[in-house]
Amino acid sequence: MEVHAVLDRLQASKEFLGWHKTHPEGFLAHVFVMLDEANKDAWQIGFFSPLTEKITTFLVGKTSIDVSLDAEIMKSDFGVQRLSPEEICVEPSVALNTANQARLAKYKADSSLKLFYVIQQTGHGQVYNITYFTQTFKTLNYKISTKTGDLVSESAQQLVAFAPDAKK
Repeated sequence: MEVHAVLDRLQASKEFLGWHKTHPEGFLAHVFVMLDEANKDAWQIGFFSPLTEKITTFLVGKTSIDVSLDAEIMKSDFGVQRLSPEEICVEPSVALNTANQARLAKYKADSSLKLFYVIQQTGHGQVYNITYFTQTFKTLNYKISTKTGDLVSESAQQLVAFAPDAKK
């Protein structure tokens, strides 16, 4: 399903309309999708209330919409920024293809175990923040512009070091 269709479906739902009545100041903060079989067709869409400083996540499935309890947010220097749906000009499949091409160029032999993305505002603007967890315990992260589809940032980090502890 495409991003705009999911957002339209959510914003027309009784679950969202009921929440929005009591949180008119709330705004779209993120769209999270885990790309594995267990979470197939499940979208987690977060709306932030600056008055309560909490985020409400709507779980949008193929046939249902559920609301999670309001949650505290992790504090950061960047804060929670509003997403602009009109700036989502690139579909997830295109962004994922761009990230995968960049991954294969450097980490061809390192296959992915888990893959997810978050559409969010970062220091790089509004992006698909795409993360791979690999078999060699790395996280590969790619930020793809939602407006242009360009790769704006990439990084790799080792999750676990297997070297013996030097102090022993």
